[in-house]
Amino acid sequence: MASAALAPFFGSTFFSFGPQINIPPDFNTNFLMLVRWIHFLAGITWIGLLYFFNLVNVPLMKELDATTKGKVMPALMTRALWWFRMSAALTVLAGLAYFWQYRRRRCAQWRRLSRRGHGEFLSDLDDCLGRALRLPDPGQRNFR
Repeated sequence: MASAALAPFFGSTFFSFGPQINIPPDFNTNFLMLVRWIHFLAGITWIGLLYFFNLVNVPLMKELDATTKGKVMPALMTRALWWFRMSAALTVLAGLAYFWQYRRRRCAQWRRLSRRGHGEFLSDLDDCLGRALRLPDPGQRNFR
């Protein structure tokens, strides 16, 4: 009803646009996107709980008497520390999974593009890690 009333002012094509979400078709891109978001949200939770402990909890515990601390500490700290540990672990594991998958993908692309005739494992590994970590090769002149 409202779109029909506003169509003369904005044109009929203005209201035909809907949300256009294009999910990439390959698994690897979707996996990297999911792991990146997990890493990001777990990191926010981890840092937020760190600020909670340092800026809220420590000053509050200094002001409480011993009987109140005995009631508050077990209930609050076990839950908060569990979330703190789990968010830290999830941040690190998601970061490592992202790095591993990204490095694996990039190394496979570089091996396809630059077949130099040597099939030695250590040379390939050194080449792959050097490019994935963006470390310059001493013999390379133009490093990008």
